[in-house]
Amino acid sequence: NYIHADVISAESQYSLGLIDALHSKKLFLSVNGSDDEIRAFNDRECPLTEDYAVILGTYRYKALSDSYAVFRELQVHYTSKLRLKIIGDPGNIPPSMKSDTSIDILGLLPRETVIPILKLARYYISTTTVENSYNAASEGLFLAKESYISAIPPHMELLSNTPTNSVRIPG
Repeated sequence: NYIHADVISAESQYSLGLIDALHSKKLFLSVNGSDDEIRAFNDRECPLTEDYAVILGTYRYKALSDSYAVFRELQVHYTSKLRLKIIGDPGNIPPSMKSDTSIDILGLLPRETVIPILKLARYYISTTTVENSYNAASEGLFLAKESYISAIPPHMELLSNTPTNSVRIPG
């Protein structure tokens, strides 16, 4: 029914590109701002980090098993003491991950609780397979010391003017 819409809005160029070009006069890119994250980043007195990684979201498209593989690689190459904090619905977390004693399942948390967790994180991990927006990734990128995110089009839009390195995690 979008042919009857006055305006069609999406949060990434990639998402807009999925819409029929015949309706291009109606398309509007609604870029997510990151004012809260920028303010939190600028307010940081010193670049403190703690030895943990964070995953935000547990829906199937977030590819938790892939994020877990990234975490395990970081444990091997950084320190075996590295912990993983998962924020999201615990019901969507695979039992094998729930039994890992290096994982803290924090459940669903309000945004004002998530920001301080990200600010202290050594790593932010997002291996999501699809997104309309890069909003969650921008929070992790702004606040965590280092980030590992999937190379999906919305994430690449976010990083378009930023130097990055590509890595491939075995498996």
